Amino acid sequence: MELRNNIGIMCRIRSFPKNDKNEVLIDKNSQIDTFIIDKNSLIVKNNKINNNLKKFEFDYIFSENSSQQDIYEEIFPLVHSLFKGNNVIIISLGQKKSGKTFTLLGDNNNIGITGRALQELFYILNISDKDKYTNYNISFNIFNILKDGIYNLLEENTPKMATKENNNGELLIEDLISVKIKSYEEFDNLYKLAKKFKNYSKNLNNNNNDNSHLIFSFNINITEKEGNSFQTTLTLIDLGNEIENEKELEINNNKINDTNEKEAKKNEENIDIIEEKKISLSNYFYTFLTFLGKQNIKEYKDWNKNLLVHYLKNLIFNKDYKMLLLLNLNPDINELEETLKTLKFGEGIFSEINNWPHK
Repeated sequence: MELRNNIGIMCRIRSFPKNDKNEVLIDKNSQIDTFIIDKNSLIVKNNKINNNLKKFEFDYIFSENSSQQDIYEEIFPLVHSLFKGNNVIIISLGQKKSGKTFTLLGDNNNIGITGRALQELFYILNISDKDKYTNYNISFNIFNILKDGIYNLLEENTPKMATKENNNGELLIEDLISVKIKSYEEFDNLYKLAKKFKNYSKNLNNNNNDNSHLIFSFNINITEKEGNSFQTTLTLIDLGNEIENEKELEINNNKINDTNEKEAKKNEENIDIIEEKKISLSNYFYTFLTFLGKQNIKEYKDWNKNLLVHYLKNLIFNKDYKMLLLLNLNPDINELEETLKTLKFGEGIFSEINNWPHK
C-alpha cells in the first residue's frame, strides 16, 4: 500500500459470527448492504437511508471475508519500514462491536496485527537478516490513556502515572515501565497479565472505559555490523469509541440552529455547557490528523489539550514516521448510523490527504 504524506487509511468490514456449519448467525435482513467495487472503494446501500448509495474511497478496503493474514499482508511493508528508521503507528478505530480490538490482537487461535508484526520482527532479527545485526533489544510497555491521565497496565492496581512536558514540548511519562522481550510469547504473557490488572483495577473501572485508548509501544534499538545504530518505535493503538460521543453535541447544536434568534440566545449557555462536557477527544484527534494530511503539522498548536495527541507528538514531530488508520465497521443494520459516522470520519481525513501532493 502506498502512503500519501506518510498516512494511510484502510477499512475493514467485520464478518458476522458463524456456527459450526459456517452459517451466519444473524439474519440477512439485519445486514447492511455493502458492495466492494474494488480494493479502494466501498458503497453502502440500505433502505434505512432511503436506498441512497453512498460511496467511500480509502487506500484499501477489506471485505467481511478477509482474514487476519490478509490484513497483515497489506500492512507488513510498514513493519519493514522500521528498519529504515521510521516510527510506525497503527491506529484501529470504530464503533463498539466493530472488531477493532480483534484486528489488533486477535485471539489464541488467530492472532492479529500486533502478534504478526512481532513474529516478523523477531524472524528478521534472529533468522532471515541475522548477519546484518550485531545486537538488538526490544522493550515493551502497555498503558491506557483516559481524559484524566495515563494508567500503567504493567503494574498491579494500574496506577496513574506522572506526566510532564519537556523543553521540546513532548510528553514525558515519568513512571512508565518498559520490559525487554525476546519473543512474541513473552509479549503475550505480559499482555495477559496487563488484562488481569485492568479487569481488577478500581482506577480504570471507575472511569468510562469506552473512552480509553489502549496503547502498545515497542521501542526497538538495533546495532548493525557496520557499527551504525538506530532506534525506532512500533506503536499500536486501540482507539476508544469517541466518534460516538460527538452525537449529542451535534444533535444539540442542530436543535439550537433550528430555533429562532431569541431562543438561540437563551441556549448559548447550553451550547457552552454541552461543548465543555461533551467535546470528544476525537475532535482534537481529527483536527490533528488533518494537519498531518496537509503536511503542516508544525502549525498545530493544541498538543497539550489532549493526552493522546500529545503522546503522538513524541513519535512524529521532527521524526520520520508512517501512520495507518484502520477503520473497522459493524455490518449490523442496527449500527448503520455509527458505521456511517466512522466512515465519514475517515473520509474527512482521506480527502485532506489526497488534496496534497504525495510526499
